[in-house]
Amino acid sequence: MKKQQDLRLFLITRFLIVLVAVGVAEMALNALYNDFIYPVLDQAYGFKELMEGANLRDTVTAVLSGLLFLLVKQFGGLLPANAAAFLAREVRNPMRKDLVEHFLERTAHMTEAQKKVYMLTFFLVMIFILYFWVLPYVIGAVYFGIVVSRKMNEIEELELEKQRQYERQRNLLLSDVAHDLKTPMTTVAGYARALADDAVPPERREEYLEHIYGKTMQMSELLNLLFTYVKLDSDGFQLNREEADLCELVRKAAAEQYDDLEAHDMELFLDLPEEPVTLSVDVLQVGRVLANLIGNVIRHNPDGTALFLELRRQGGMACLLVGDSGVEIPPELAERIFDPFVQGDASRSGGSGSGLGLGIAKKIAEMHGGTITLEQSPRPGMTKAFVIRLPETE
Repeated sequence: MKKQQDLRLFLITRFLIVLVAVGVAEMALNALYNDFIYPVLDQAYGFKELMEGANLRDTVTAVLSGLLFLLVKQFGGLLPANAAAFLAREVRNPMRKDLVEHFLERTAHMTEAQKKVYMLTFFLVMIFILYFWVLPYVIGAVYFGIVVSRKMNEIEELELEKQRQYERQRNLLLSDVAHDLKTPMTTVAGYARALADDAVPPERREEYLEHIYGKTMQMSELLNLLFTYVKLDSDGFQLNREEADLCELVRKAAAEQYDDLEAHDMELFLDLPEEPVTLSVDVLQVGRVLANLIGNVIRHNPDGTALFLELRRQGGMACLLVGDSGVEIPPELAERIFDPFVQGDASRSGGSGSGLGLGIAKKIAEMHGGTITLEQSPRPGMTKAFVIRLPETE
């Protein structure tokens, strides 16, 4: 829809520009004609006498008829008989008499050679005048056609590049998914084979089953995240918006993972406004973002890390900060932190993440008309923070 609106706006603005330019050019050409060209033609061909008392329609008709008369007179012998007869009838039309008589009067004192030069010159001058009148419109139409053609080519090229980029991302996504599934599947297959062959002592069978279950859950989580990522990227997906208090959503997300925070000896610093911060959001998707950001703090930082959840209002936006005092993110990784699987190589070895969560968070924030950014060392005691900005309900 936005692309169609942009294209419509582009066409309208360019058309108005061409229209104004043609109008200005027409005014300039009319001034040039009235001040310079017409006096010369009047002196040479008696235009003023010819056109006095004639309205625009009669004038144009007379001029075109005069050109027809000259054509018949000069080249009638070269035309087929039927065509010559038709043109002869046309020039005998009473509407053309004034122009014909005017030419006969103007050329009465001339020799035949002078008459031919006079009529040929007049014929060329009239063609030039007609061309002179329509030239701004022709140039405007050609310019508008060129501009529109270039714009359409630009749009097509952008669409092709977008499609190529989508294909590259899809191939990379499939490659990374296959890579992330291969390790746990190999582990599950190995443990299952050992159990099937009775190669595991009875006292360790439960341990092997726990490993199989854990790897299965890891694969299930990855597939669920992949499904969510693809679903958010599809054209048919729509947010299920409702009025909600962001403060309550933050409290709920923190409460759901409070046991994990305590298990890792992490301290929670919660700084929320006392009054509600009402937004029109998809509660499920925003909750997914909050759970992912808090979960990342738990998974990717050492025990004892401090977690900061702070909410502020700034210029009609609700700004939520999710920060921590844990390990820093390397600059080369920070540049691509929201790309899918960007953390793959660092996290796969420890099985501590899929690399899809932040990509999903970015998509959800943008679908709500907001943003999510990474800030490195925003203040003393905080090594990094993800800041979500969402528009408040008016």
